[in-house]
Amino acid sequence: MRKVLTFLGVSLCLAGVVPAMAQQAPDMFKDQDKDHWAYEAMESLRSKGIVVGYPDGYFRGRRTLTRYEFAVALDRALKKINVIPGPAGSQGPAGGRGDRGDTGPQGPVGVSQEELATLRRLMQEFSDELKALGNNMAAANRRVDALAKDVADIKAQLARMPRIYGQAFVGMRSDNVNGGYVDKDGRINPLRNNQAVVHLFDLGVAANIAGGATLNAEMIFDNYRNYLGGNLGRNPALSSASGPTLSSSVGADTRLHRLEITTPFGAVGRDGKLVLGRFGERMSHLTLWKPDFDTYFDVPTVDDGMYTMDGAKATAKVGSLGIELVGSQTSSYRGVSGTGDVNSPLAGTSGSGTGLFTGTGLVNKPIAQPGQGQMIVDQLLGLRFGLPIHQMNGGHIGATALELASKSSSTSGAGFNGVTVLGADASAKLMDRLTASADWGKSITHNGRFSTVNPHQNNAFNVNFGYNASGGLTLNAGYRYIDPLFYAPGYWGRVGNWVNPTNVQGPTFRAGYALMPKLGLTAGGDFIQAARGRANVGGMGHDDDIKRILMGLRWDVAKSFQTTIDWEGDFWTIQGPHSWASLAPGASVHPTEHYVRIGTGYHLTENTLLKLMYEIGVFDGLGLLSEGSTGRTNTSNVFTAQAAVKF
Repeated sequence: MRKVLTFLGVSLCLAGVVPAMAQQAPDMFKDQDKDHWAYEAMESLRSKGIVVGYPDGYFRGRRTLTRYEFAVALDRALKKINVIPGPAGSQGPAGGRGDRGDTGPQGPVGVSQEELATLRRLMQEFSDELKALGNNMAAANRRVDALAKDVADIKAQLARMPRIYGQAFVGMRSDNVNGGYVDKDGRINPLRNNQAVVHLFDLGVAANIAGGATLNAEMIFDNYRNYLGGNLGRNPALSSASGPTLSSSVGADTRLHRLEITTPFGAVGRDGKLVLGRFGERMSHLTLWKPDFDTYFDVPTVDDGMYTMDGAKATAKVGSLGIELVGSQTSSYRGVSGTGDVNSPLAGTSGSGTGLFTGTGLVNKPIAQPGQGQMIVDQLLGLRFGLPIHQMNGGHIGATALELASKSSSTSGAGFNGVTVLGADASAKLMDRLTASADWGKSITHNGRFSTVNPHQNNAFNVNFGYNASGGLTLNAGYRYIDPLFYAPGYWGRVGNWVNPTNVQGPTFRAGYALMPKLGLTAGGDFIQAARGRANVGGMGHDDDIKRILMGLRWDVAKSFQTTIDWEGDFWTIQGPHSWASLAPGASVHPTEHYVRIGTGYHLTENTLLKLMYEIGVFDGLGLLSEGSTGRTNTSNVFTAQAAVKF
C-alpha cells in the first residue's frame, strides 16, 4: 500500500511534464473505474504517456508495483520534461499573417518547488535503475535545475502582477403583513406589503510595489446603503409607524471603499508595517466593532465588523507584544449618492421618546434616557496591545484605549463631545476541552480633556466558558453586564430586535448536540435583569426582567446544501411604576416577541452561495414597547432570497 501511495503521490511532481502522443498508452484502460478515488491521478499519468499499462490494455491497479516498474515510469517522466522558456526578448517587426495552424499540445501546468524537491529525491533514490535505462543523470539534473529556475522566475513575475478581486451580491426581500408590524431588526413597518431588490458589487485590485510595499484599492457600486437609509454604521431609518422605512426605489451609490498603502516600518520593534489611506478597522466587541443592523441579508464587505476610515495605522512587535496605533477620521468616507457619511460610529443612547422602544435611535441603543444623548463619532485615536499566551494550551491577552471625538457641535451628544473608551480582553484554552474568554470595557464621556460627564454607571464585562464534551455535545455558559451609560461603539449582541442592549445583566447559556454528523440541535437562553434601577428615568427597574429562549435545528442535506430552523422567544416582565408606563405598584405586563426562521444555504460553486429564508414574526408590545399598531399583536411574514459570488 505504501508503494501505491508513493506512486500516486509522484503524479503531483510530474505536473510540469508535457503530454506525449502516448502511442504506447491506450485511450483508456479496460479496467479503469471512474469512481475510484485515484482515477484522476491515474488518468493524468496515462494521458502523459508515463503509465501505459499492460499489452492487453489493462492497468491492474491492485497488483503491487515493482521498483523497476516505478523506475520505468520515472524514466518516461524525465524524458518528457520541457523546460519552461525564460522571459521574452524585445519584440521584432510584425510579419505577414499566415494561415491558422493546428492546435498544439498542452503546455506545462503548475509545478511547485516542493514538487520539484520530491522529483529530485526520486531521481536520487532510483539513480541506478535510471542509469541502467540509459539516462545521463547529469543532463537530467540540469534539466530539472533549469525547470526549477524557470518556475521561480514565473512565481516572481506573478507576485509583481496586480491581482483583481471582488464580490457581487444581490438580494430580494418581500414582506406580507396585515396592519402594522415590527421586524426582527426593530424597524416599524419597514416594507409593508412590498418588495425590495438590493445589490452590491465591489471590485478591487491588489498589487506589490517595489521595496516591499503593497497597494490595495477597492470600489463599491450599490443601492444597499441607500436602501437602509444612507448609513451602515448606525441606523437612521427608524421612523414612526406611518410608512415604510426600507426601499429599493433609491439612487445607486458609488464610493471608494478601500485605498490603503502598506509599507514596511522599522522604527519600532520588528515586523513593523505602516498603513496609509482608507482602510477598515475593528478592535474588540466592547470597544470598536461595527454592529449588524440588517439580519435579513448577509452582505459581503458590510457584515465584517469593520468601520471604514481615512488615516494612518502602524503595527509592530516588541518581543511577543503586538502593538497597533491608529489615528483616523470616519466622516470623510462618503459616496456620490445619499446624504452624509457612510459608517460613522455612534456613542450614546437614544435621547428622545417616553417609551422603552421609542425614539429615532431604536436599533442603536433603544432605552430612552432623556438628557444623556448620543454622539456621532467623526474622529478617533486608538492604541491596542496584544500578547499571546504560550502556557497551558494557548490563548491571548489584549488591551485597548480609544479617544473618540465629534468634529462639530451638530453631531455631539447632549452634554458631551468626546468619549474615552478603555477595554481589555483575554482568551485561554484551559484544558483540551475547556476554553474561557473575558471582555471588559469602560466609557468616559467628557467635554474637552478634563470635564467628565456622567462618570458613573459606564462599565461592561462579558465572561464565557466553553466545554466540548464527548459524543458531539458542546456547552457554553457565561455572564454579561452592561451599565446604562456604557457608550462604546462596539457590538455585544442583541435581545429580540434590541441591538446592543444597555442596563442589562444576567447569565447566558448555549448548548449544541450532534444527533448524527449531518443533524444537530442547539438550545440556549439569556436571563436578563436591570443592571441599575432606572424605572424613574426612562429605563428598566429592578423588578423588570427578560427571558430570551433560543432553539435551533441544523440539517446538512448534502455536502453543499444546508437547512436550518431557528426560533427565538423573548418574554418581558415590566412591573410596577415607571416614568414611561402607567402601572400601579405590584401590577405587571408581559410583552412578547417571537421569531421563527427557516433557511437554506446552497453552494452552487466553491465561491457562489445561494440562500433562502422565510420568517414568521409575532410581536406584542402591549402598548409599552413600540409596535406598528399600538395595543394589538403584530404578525409579519418575510421572505428573502440572496446570492453572493466571490472572485
